[in-house]
Amino acid sequence: MAVRAGFKWAGVLAAALGLGIGMPRLLAWRGSQEQEEQSIGNMRHVFMALMSYSQDWDDRLPPIAARSDAGLWSTWPDRLAGYDIARSSFIDPSNPVPLSGSLCTNPVDHYVVRTSFALNGRFWNTFGAGPFPIGNLELPDQTVMLVDAGPIRRDPRGDTPPESDRSRLAFLDYGDTTERYGTMFRYPSSHHGLMTVIGVDGHAVTRRVAHYFPSDGAHDPLYGLVVPGLFNWNGGHPNGQTDRPRHE
Repeated sequence: MAVRAGFKWAGVLAAALGLGIGMPRLLAWRGSQEQEEQSIGNMRHVFMALMSYSQDWDDRLPPIAARSDAGLWSTWPDRLAGYDIARSSFIDPSNPVPLSGSLCTNPVDHYVVRTSFALNGRFWNTFGAGPFPIGNLELPDQTVMLVDAGPIRRDPRGDTPPESDRSRLAFLDYGDTTERYGTMFRYPSSHHGLMTVIGVDGHAVTRRVAHYFPSDGAHDPLYGLVVPGLFNWNGGHPNGQTDRPRHE
């Protein structure tokens, strides 16, 4: 009787766990959580390499992409090659760029994109010619440095499996979550509708994007909110105007 009862309760436990139905969902959830944790870890590695670069270059971040007289492109990930960072650190496993084979390219300048993260483009040629020194930023803890990017998608919050038909186009620089290339979104939220973002102070969060569509409300694409607590620039303020209302 005890043996039969054991089999009976084993069957109940299996049903409760949903073996064959619930377990794949549980494993998928765990896999998604692991990908999110790996993405955050990789983004932090990239952040540390960027900060090391800035220490060597008078508080400046690398340019997004520059073309030599010979016509060869050098991108910001290329410039971090000497800062003890592996190529695998540039990958978000939820929206990976291929490192070989059919590579991702920038659709405008056609250089190869080898990172799933985009660097805030406001640090170059936005508030003046050339780079903006990190030390001049008043609210680094409220300003985005890196966001999830990688292959652009038609559904910004959709969970697209890696084997599906994804775009082979990607962007290295972050402008705003409302920006699109045709009908494709540049910065998809690949973690079950959430996006990983890291601030200039180094803290990382995975949150829901505040503005993708006009229906999400009024939005300032230069200074406005990316995810709760992090803005496109300086906490939503022009530099020197932190005593005024935020631009969200």
